[in-house]
Amino acid sequence: MITLKKRHDKPMVELSIGTPSIAIKLIDAATSYKIKGADFIDNRMWSCPKCRWWKLAIHQTDSKCKRCGSECKIDFWDGIIRLLAQTRSGQYMFPAGLLETVERVLKKSGYEYEVINDSPETQPHENLSDLRWVGWELRSHQQEAVDEAINSLDSGYGAILHMPTGSGKTVTALKLIQMKKQRTLIIVHKLNLLKQWQKEIKSMLDYDAGVWGGGEKRERDITVAMIQSMGDLNINKFNFVLADEAHHCPCFLTYDALMKSNARYKCGLTATPTREDGNTLKMVAAIGDIKKVSDIKELIKRGVLAKPEIRILKAPITRETGFKKYADAYRAQIVNNTERNFLVAATAQKLVKDGYTVLITVEQIKHGKALEALIQGSKFVHGKTKKEERDKELKMFEQGKRKVLTSTLLSEGSDIPTLGAIIIASGGKSQAAQLQKVGRALRTTDDKKTAIIVDIVDNVKWLRDHSQGRIMLYEETFGNQAASPAGEAAK
Repeated sequence: MITLKKRHDKPMVELSIGTPSIAIKLIDAATSYKIKGADFIDNRMWSCPKCRWWKLAIHQTDSKCKRCGSECKIDFWDGIIRLLAQTRSGQYMFPAGLLETVERVLKKSGYEYEVINDSPETQPHENLSDLRWVGWELRSHQQEAVDEAINSLDSGYGAILHMPTGSGKTVTALKLIQMKKQRTLIIVHKLNLLKQWQKEIKSMLDYDAGVWGGGEKRERDITVAMIQSMGDLNINKFNFVLADEAHHCPCFLTYDALMKSNARYKCGLTATPTREDGNTLKMVAAIGDIKKVSDIKELIKRGVLAKPEIRILKAPITRETGFKKYADAYRAQIVNNTERNFLVAATAQKLVKDGYTVLITVEQIKHGKALEALIQGSKFVHGKTKKEERDKELKMFEQGKRKVLTSTLLSEGSDIPTLGAIIIASGGKSQAAQLQKVGRALRTTDDKKTAIIVDIVDNVKWLRDHSQGRIMLYEETFGNQAASPAGEAAK
């Protein structure tokens, strides 16, 4: 019998001494992955023959083992991230978020096992025992997500809820908080997300949440914290930790914080759980299994999300040639391409004439300023825009007083239900980033049931492949709402 024992001092699970070596190899394989680009890095490492400590040579100034002090030898790393660790005493352990993964491996391989969790049953926190739900009744897909999450949390697992942008992830999570009534920490990575959570907690739970970040450090039984400001916040004061935009969890700051948390309940929210750098399993390790609880096609069919109309426009090709670097191609074809910018401007003005508010996405400030100059009555906001001006422009845009907004900012965490059309003027390769951008336009209102998605495709080196990848993404994501043939103008 193999035992899987949850530790009390850290979010790790220990394998029983004497676990068969074959079972350990199977678990190691299931809890390991190769990083993207591993074949192109300097993979020399110092390896300790005594305690198995190792570190890449480029990060280590001498050959002494930092764990036991022994002399290390030069070896070569295979590029594999192994989340199953072994202590000097020979004890194997893995992050608690991988418990379901390991259980599946053992069950499939025919091993008998038991999970030991000596943590006492939790009771509602005394200050939150009367926490009430004052928000609207959950939609069916949100209730399904709540049920899925509660089942995992009550069974001793964490859960990452995979829900499309615009499907109500925040509302779903707030319902979980209200049901569990535990001291709760919500981790975000952007100031606008912190403000949105604070606002929604007040609206749905009638509770004034604590804020840790953005110049404030006010802890309460429900606290929203920016990960960048959490250095002096004791995460172990909270028994429920919730990570918004959970696909950022493999990043050092967030992963490190979550791996210090002994919270009984952990939950993540994301619309894009697949990490293109290969670190998806690390996100699972920090929280728990990914639970896909709603499908974007089904939510469009139900009317929860707006029906997208994809319009693909072919960009004029720059007269510059012979690009040796991607950055040079991007600058010439997208940022400085006057004819392309005129196409974006004309498309935006036509959409405004047809009654839509229009968001134009860009990646570089120079590009945004060029489009702002071409589109009368438009405004460009970016990371260096003063907060007061940025908030003012966003509010005007939400109210329909500003018809065209160009921005480098509005990808994750932006909630503008009235947005009628989005122009992807920025190009781009990342599927996660594209879905986040497109999702901004798919939120519905009583008066809005459709959304226009305009993508500008570029037929030059590097950018051509990116454009085709986005078209394929739209076809895979929306099915029969697939993109129109390249070159077809907006009607």
